[in-house]
Parts: sequence; structure tokens; C-alpha cells
Amino acid sequence: MITYLFSALLVLVSAAAWASSPGGQTQHHAQAPDWPAANRAVDEAGGWKAYLRESTAAQSAASPGDRSSAFRGDRSAAQRAAEARRFAQTVDGWIDSALLAQPGLTPATEMLGRELATVRHFGQLSSGARSTLSQAVGLARQVTDDAIAWAYAQEHRARRREREDLAEVQWELAQRMHAVGNIPLLEERKARLHLLEAQADLHKAQARMLSARESLVRHLRPAGLWSEPVDGADGLVLPLPQSATPGAAVAAEDGATVNRFAKLLSAEQRAAASQRARAASNATPYALRHAYAALVQAEDLLQLATARAQVLVDEGLTVRIVISDEHLLAYNGMLIGTPKLLKDRDSAMAFELEVLEAVRDYWLARSRRDHQQVVALLEEIFWGVRP
Repeated sequence: MITYLFSALLVLVSAAAWASSPGGQTQHHAQAPDWPAANRAVDEAGGWKAYLRESTAAQSAASPGDRSSAFRGDRSAAQRAAEARRFAQTVDGWIDSALLAQPGLTPATEMLGRELATVRHFGQLSSGARSTLSQAVGLARQVTDDAIAWAYAQEHRARRREREDLAEVQWELAQRMHAVGNIPLLEERKARLHLLEAQADLHKAQARMLSARESLVRHLRPAGLWSEPVDGADGLVLPLPQSATPGAAVAAEDGATVNRFAKLLSAEQRAAASQRARAASNATPYALRHAYAALVQAEDLLQLATARAQVLVDEGLTVRIVISDEHLLAYNGMLIGTPKLLKDRDSAMAFELEVLEAVRDYWLARSRRDHQQVVALLEEIFWGVRP
């Protein structure tokens, strides 16, 4: 690439010399090329080191290794399930810590387990136990959502920082191209505005990460400082949802429930609760009917969030990688230049941010559905409905 740029620059210098000759005619006894002048022109355009830096940055940004690891799009179904289990185990530990920090809620897990084991007996759940369990289940939902928001905020901030670095390289290149007359001032100003927007987005992502961490620590240690370290927080990865089978409308469940209390429910209890929720009538007590309606809505939202994540993760990432590969091949074949390759990488980063957002929405929808399943079952036990 450097050789190509050097040859192109020599052509421009030679053309300028020809144009400045009398009548634009070639001189038979022209002097030898002024190499120092050509080198000074290159230095004014940014120097070879600058071109080499852009070329190296573009190559590394578009390398297959970086793209495949961006959202772990090359992971198998088993690897995705393992990542989900590790995430769920970390969240389990945080929920336990949050319950320990709240007096009276520590035995809530064992209490709910006993209620589910003796669910055949009507009237088993008292008003006091119902209130305690509701608080514990609500706290588990908050911690789960905070964990999802924290994992998302970390990776989102990292992506925004990469995009800001790329925008800075694009602007530096636009400045030099404008200085030598290759692009108009409008394009250089657009590159500058793009850099400013990237910097603003990075600051916003940093503020979001601090807010997510503060919310998480507030639930884990109500009396502690939000700046205190949290075990397992750094580098927490938001797992990708499981791939769906071809033709399936909704991705398959990966079995890694992120709600501490929802894990106490069996698959049969989950399915039966969903059926009863959709078959509820006006004769159903209001509180129970409200819990049923919330469960049905949560299931519908999860279906939509799963479908969106499936399209972007299982199909979109694959197509995006092919597009970047084609741009890289064209760049290596000198069919496109560094600016277009960097622009393609910027487009790829924007798509990766959209994928990350879809994955976050999927897990938030999973958390909400799991929470509503537990709430519906608690109301059933309280109102004496046989699950």
C-alpha cells in the first residue's frame, strides 16, 4: 500500500512539473526530478509514518480475529450455554449477597423452596410470608437487571472507545487529504463532526457504566461505598442467546435461568403456569389475574426480543463479517483506499452496537419473564389455586 501511495504521489509531482512548463510541452533536456521537493510534499501530506499507521490500523480493525471475537459470533451452541451458565452463577452470588444485606430476607430462598414442595396444601402461604417472598423476589429481579445493565455498559463503553479511536484516525486522514486538495472542506468538516459525536457517545457510555455500577453496589452493600470493588464485576460478559433451529420463530431456551428464585420452578410448573395465565377469566381474583396478565405480556415480549436477537446474532453478524472481508480483499488488491476501509469498519462497529443492544434486551426480557413466573406462582399459592 505504501508503494502504491508513493507512486501516485510521484505521478502528481510529475504532472505538476509538466503543467508548469512553457506551453505544457515536454522538455527534452529536463532536469532530474527534485526528490527533496517530493519528500517535502509527502511530509506536508502527513508523512509515510502516518500512512503506515492508518494502513496498520485499518488492517487490524478489519482482521477476522477481531471481528469474530467482537460478540463471540464464532461460538458454538455449547460454548454459548457455558457462557450463560457462568453469567448466571455470578448473578446468583450477587443475589445471595443482596439478600444477606437485607434483614429478614435471607431465608427467602429456603422458604420458597418449602412452599413449592408442599404446594398441594391449600392456604399454605400466609400474608406475612407472601410479603417477605415478594420483597425477596423483587430484589432478585433488581439485582439481575443491574447485572445485565452492568455487563452491557462495560462492553458498550469498550465499543464506543474503539469507535472514537477510529473516528480520530479518519479525521486525521481527512485533514491531510484536504490539505493537498484531494477532498473538499465539507468532507473534512464532516469527519470532524463524526469525531465529536463519537467523543460525546463515549462520555455518555462512561456515565452509563458508572450509573449501572452504582445501582448494582447499592443493592449488594446498602451501607457501603459505590466505588468499592465487586467480585466478578470486571470483565463480566453478557452471554449470547442460544441459536435457534432453522425455521424456528423463537430461539431455544438455553436452560441458564438468571433469576435466583425462578430456578426453583420445574419446566412443568413453568408450562402449567403459562397455560393457566392465558386461560384466566373474570372469575379469577384480581391480584392473581393481574399477575397472569403480566406473565403473558412478559412471555410475548420475550418472544419478540428473542426473535430480534436471533436475526442479528445468527444471521446479521455472519453477513456483516462477509462484507468486511470483501472490503479487506479489495483493499489488499488496491481497489479501494484506506478511507473507504476505515468507513466500512465504522459501519461494522455501528452494527455491533446494535447487536449488543439486542442481546441486552433479550436478557432483560428473560429476567422479566422469569420474575413474573415466580410472582404468578406465589399468587396461586396464596389464593389456593392448585398449580
